[in-house]
Amino acid sequence: MLALLVALAVSAPATLSTGSGAERPSAPILDDTAGDVRLAQSTIDPNAPDHVPTFVEQYLSFQISPVASKQVQDGLVLSQVVGYVCWGACGGLWGPLLAVKDSQMTGDVFVSWLLSSVIWGLIAPFTGGLLFLVHPYLTTTATLNAIDRDIKKRGLATGRDGKPMGLPPPPPPTTSAPNPAPATGDTPPPSYAY
Repeated sequence: MLALLVALAVSAPATLSTGSGAERPSAPILDDTAGDVRLAQSTIDPNAPDHVPTFVEQYLSFQISPVASKQVQDGLVLSQVVGYVCWGACGGLWGPLLAVKDSQMTGDVFVSWLLSSVIWGLIAPFTGGLLFLVHPYLTTTATLNAIDRDIKKRGLATGRDGKPMGLPPPPPPTTSAPNPAPATGDTPPPSYAY
């Protein structure tokens, strides 16, 4: 019962009703921009052509790139299904090659699948064999990442909107007038530095 009360107290929204934090500044603290908001992690693409993947990113990845090309995202589910159904017949390799548009068999794709299969196969006995349940998923994911790198390297990658990926974003709009200075009687915005 005490744990439930603590959880409710922590999750309840907190408001500032007294003190200097209760007043709201008259000028906005942050200007609203017209650009789209992105997470900091989404701007880093581990499969970008100019990025050299680490050993873990290339052979032991747990998921596909968060900014994978549309071709890879469209073929993801079918690739995983074929990877599980045809596990013994190299499904983790053939599933992505058949399901992803613009994919081709290259040395990087084959080596990524092979090393991922061997490494996860060697690690599986140390986990009590439970890793064999996710082995097809892990090898298919390594193959999908290799295919994504290859598609981006060849310049065929498209985003979710159908436009080619890799184009630089438009520059932010420039403002001709600087932000106005606060009035003399205005309360300064609260400091979040502490």
